Amino acid sequence: MVALLIGGAALALAVFPVVVAVMLGEEPYDLLHVGYPGVDVAIVTTILLSGAQLGTLATSGALVHVLFLRAAPARKARYLEDGFEISVLRVASGVWATCAGALVVFEALDSNGTPLARLATPGALPYLWEASYAPKAWTVSFLAALVVLFASFFAE
Repeated sequence: MVALLIGGAALALAVFPVVVAVMLGEEPYDLLHVGYPGVDVAIVTTILLSGAQLGTLATSGALVHVLFLRAAPARKARYLEDGFEISVLRVASGVWATCAGALVVFEALDSNGTPLARLATPGALPYLWEASYAPKAWTVSFLAALVVLFASFFAE
């Protein structure tokens, strides 16, 4: 029942932004004086942003629980058992890392108003990455997510 509720909430949190992105179309990009990258880039970027935010939220919650809220006796407080909290931390940080890694590319396209087909041009991705701050920010987020993901596998 809990998994069904969580899945339904995650689906609703991913579907609503996609519907808004499709319905608004080019209008927000015109207000920012940025070219419209196309519906494919807009939808994928929206889905990845929702996934990254949910992954970040769940990762932060799992970290707070593992580090500060665990009820463990003094002798066992230093060691983490492979329990539910660690599993949640691993899955959530994996989702965060996957979405943040993909957002490095898709935010470069979205923030510059470039369609997906332009990635076939040699040297396009480094140029788009340099042209905006959003891909750089997602690169930092991706590296942070990888640190948490790898640390969760080596925690004991």
